[in-house]
Order: sequence, then C-alpha cells, then structure tokens
Amino acid sequence: QSFFLRFGGFLVHYTWWFGLAIFLVLVWRVVRGGIDKEHVKARWILADWVFLPLLFGVGYSWLVAPIVHFSVLFYMYPFLLLLVFSFSREIPAIESGVQIALLMIVAIISLVGSRGYYDWNYNSGAEYLVKAYEDEHEGSKAGWMNLNHPYYFKYYDEDSLHESLIGYDLPGVEEFVAWADTTKAEKVAIGWLSKTTYLSILPAIQRYFPYRSQELHWPISEYYEFSRSEDDAKVAESRSLAVVENRSWDPIAEFVGTSEVIPFDYFTDYPELLSVELDVTLDSLGNGIPALVMSIEVNGQPTFWRSLNVMPRPDSSGRYFADLVFRTRNLPSLGNPMAILKAYLWNPGGSSGKIELLAIRRRPGNPSLYAYVEDVR
Repeated sequence: QSFFLRFGGFLVHYTWWFGLAIFLVLVWRVVRGGIDKEHVKARWILADWVFLPLLFGVGYSWLVAPIVHFSVLFYMYPFLLLLVFSFSREIPAIESGVQIALLMIVAIISLVGSRGYYDWNYNSGAEYLVKAYEDEHEGSKAGWMNLNHPYYFKYYDEDSLHESLIGYDLPGVEEFVAWADTTKAEKVAIGWLSKTTYLSILPAIQRYFPYRSQELHWPISEYYEFSRSEDDAKVAESRSLAVVENRSWDPIAEFVGTSEVIPFDYFTDYPELLSVELDVTLDSLGNGIPALVMSIEVNGQPTFWRSLNVMPRPDSSGRYFADLVFRTRNLPSLGNPMAILKAYLWNPGGSSGKIELLAIRRRPGNPSLYAYVEDVR
C-alpha cells in the first residue's frame, strides 16, 4: 500500500495540483467530446503495457526479492496517460494543443519549483567539496574528500594545485585513527561524491572529534565537519537505543554483552543511519581476534547478520574498537514489527577483557539521497 501511494505521488511530482490538472483536463475532454466507447482492443494493449510490468515487478519483489523501483516503472507512465485519455473522444486540434501546453507548463512548475528537481541536478555538491577541500586540508582543519575523479578539481578551480594535495582519497578507518591519535588539528572535514562510502568512518572520527559542527547533504554527496570543542556543536547527535558498559569477560565466554532492541519502536521509514559501536580493552588475545556482531531476526529466523573484527587503537594501550554502520533503507527488515535487533561481542578465540562501551545508536541520515524518487523537501 505504501509503495503504490508513493508511486502515485512520484508520478505527479508529489504535488496535488499537478494531479488535479491532469484530472481537470480529462474532464474537459470528456465534456467537450464525450466518452469513447470504441478502440477497446487498443485500450487493452495500453493496459498491458501499464499493468504487466507493474504486477510482475511488485509480485516478484513481494514473493522473491525486491527488484522494483520507480525509475524503471516510470517507462509505463506515457502508456498510463494514453490509457486514461483514451476514454475521451477527439476534440479540435487547437483545444488539444492548449491542453497539452497547459499540462506541460504545470508539469515544469511542479517539477522545477515544488519538486526542486533542477536544484538536485544542478547542485550535486561537487563544487562545495572542492572548495572545502582546498580550505580545510591544512592548519587547524584537516580534510579528506572523495571526489571520484580529479577532473572535478580542474572543472571547479582551474588554478587548483590538486596534483600536489594529499588526502584526495578518503582514508581507511585504521589510517584515519593513526592520524587522529597524534594530530593537533581542532577540526576535521570529510566528504564524498558517492552513495557507497563506508560509513563506519563517522563514529571513528567522533572518538577524537566528538562534536558535529556542520553537515550538508546532496543527492549524490555528503559533507561533514567535526570539532573537538563542544562550543562548535551545531548538529543533532545520535540517540542511544541500548548501551552496555564496563562488562568484563573471561576466556570461556563466547558471546558477551548481548543487547536487544525492537527496531520497529525506533526506526521509521525515514532515511536514517543505524550504528553499532564497540570499545573494548583486551587483557589477553587468546587464539583469535574477537568481533562485533549485529544481527536482525524476524520470528526467530535471521534475516541479516554481519561481523567485524575489532582493531587496535594506535596507542598500544590494549584498547580495541569496531563500528558497524548502515543506512536504514538498506535493512528493510527493520520495519517489521516482529524484528529483533541484536548486538554482541563474539569471542571464538578465547580472549579476555572488558567491554568499555557497546552501543546501538540511531543517527541522522541523508534523505537527499532519495530526492529523485521521493519528496524530501
């Protein structure tokens, strides 16, 4: 039901008045020309082009695996309009031209003005990231940007010495932590032109720069700025859903600190980030590195499972950490009222130590990633 409502809104640019304009033009044509009771065969052909892809895509998504999305079904839209308007008889060409022109004008206004489609395409965030990179990669600010291709620098700043800049690619988590453990920088900026960037970099940053001072979102890019100073905090932070602290374990313990959350109570259909963050101190390593595990079960059956070995902090203090971060839209089972989200430390190698912190958090997401198919304004 939610899918069909969204798809209907998508077709009329999430504006009631574009849908009303289509309806009024149809009424105008019926009043002027009457109802066409002929061309039944042609109408059936149009209906096939409209409903067969829809039924196949939705049916397969329900029964097997999710495959249907708006950009594919959009190809049925012209046939849907032809089917709807096929129920009215022909009217004078001049009137038809006026109706088409009116619908085009309303469509452009709704798509560009209300929907903001031009803004999303024109401003992808690339220019901002180039300027931010050049401003913040030295001094009290350090910055990394993943711009996918160096020609972004040439396009937005012909004088840029991008060949000599360091940090063009986003660092790995271990590389970033090694830098953050010794840097004197007060702020760090990070951004990317990609939907698939590893999000675990965000909680790793906040171990050293705990306050978010800026956050900007675009449909294909994101930009964050973090600070050591609480005075710079300007962005809402995460919400802890479950926390385990100061939990010691011995070598015989295999599963430690299990936390359970009913995600349906916390996560809506709004795009957010789910993060599971672990900080531990190891007394002995045993025969293997322990791991952070997150799973989702529905009616006792696992629908998702992910693990990540803890990695050492660079200060040689025996401290380790691991973070799992996901966009909630990529975990559809979170919306199941019967789902249970679990997080725990898995200790198959017989290590011993103490969980300093194991937290399940809900973080603000980037709804602009879905701007092309949803109403995010």
